[in-house]
Amino acid sequence: MGAVGATPIVAVAAVARTAVRPVDGELAGWNPVELAGVVGREVLERAGLDAGVLDEVVVGCADPVGACGADAARAIVLAAGWPVGVGGLVVDRAETSGLAAVQAAAAAIRSGQARTVLVVGLGLCSVVPPGAAALNRTYGAPWGGVA
Repeated sequence: MGAVGATPIVAVAAVARTAVRPVDGELAGWNPVELAGVVGREVLERAGLDAGVLDEVVVGCADPVGACGADAARAIVLAAGWPVGVGGLVVDRAETSGLAAVQAAAAAIRSGQARTVLVVGLGLCSVVPPGAAALNRTYGAPWGGVA
């Protein structure tokens, strides 16, 4: 990490995302957690990293309910088949959740709590519409079940 007392350098090694598709389009049949695992594996491949180096997955999610709830960060780690020791954190800051997740990951690296963090922006409007928690009480229950 460099000289003693030096602040670690934080850098983005790779990025990936799904295609932008219409609501109720081709991606509507996917579970958001499974889709995030697919994209996360692609990011690691592009960066030339093995999942074994991951310290944490930080997920920015504006609507962490229903299929995007129930500790989505941990669920993504398990869905992607990554080591069970990889930690997870979900950040909910409404529309700025993705940026807040990047900031949380950078802070973990700068503080020495982590060396390698995968950041995920999680949302799939066909499955969990924006504002879902306020629209329907069943979205507040794990995996969209009855509250």
